Amino acid sequence: MSFVQENLYGLVLAGGRSRRLGRDKATLVYKGQLQLDRSIGMLKRYCEKVFISVREDQGYTVGAEPIIDRMGEIGPLGGILSAFFYHRDKDWLVLGVDMPFINIFTVKEILDARDKDKLATCFRTHDGGPEPLCTIYENRFKEQLLNNAKAGERSPKRILTGLEDDVKMVDPKDPSHLDCIVTAEDYLAAQTRMLGGR
Repeated sequence: MSFVQENLYGLVLAGGRSRRLGRDKATLVYKGQLQLDRSIGMLKRYCEKVFISVREDQGYTVGAEPIIDRMGEIGPLGGILSAFFYHRDKDWLVLGVDMPFINIFTVKEILDARDKDKLATCFRTHDGGPEPLCTIYENRFKEQLLNNAKAGERSPKRILTGLEDDVKMVDPKDPSHLDCIVTAEDYLAAQTRMLGGR
């Protein structure tokens, strides 16, 4: 039985410089598996094709084809816009590489809740706002995103918040699945948590 969604491509955002962590988040290992490989595997279960968003000076070529961020240093929005540029007719399921607690059930949760009549479908976070790095971006959202970038707005979270009526927000069954790894302390805490030590 296939779970693949027609016309939906997957994008793992792995182009960040990880300055606070001090090392590339894509190279972090959880339970013996690279987080990048794990993220790619989850998206391949549901998407026609999966790509990795990278900077030009990165060399990821294993597991999925890279999409080089051509938008400059504007963060995750640059990766998303670059994906739309390279594949103009596709919808995108975007996943940040710094979210190790997301699993295939979390991904299925957002897919089951998808509203194609909205510009995007995303999870609601602890603070009540949208989580832009586990989100389905519909193809017709690309022009709005580009206009926002041209106007100087580079935060996908703020863009989604400002378009509340056009975005479907989903309350996750387990909000902790959306926790991100930002610092070395976060990484150590995540390792403990995965081993059952919380």
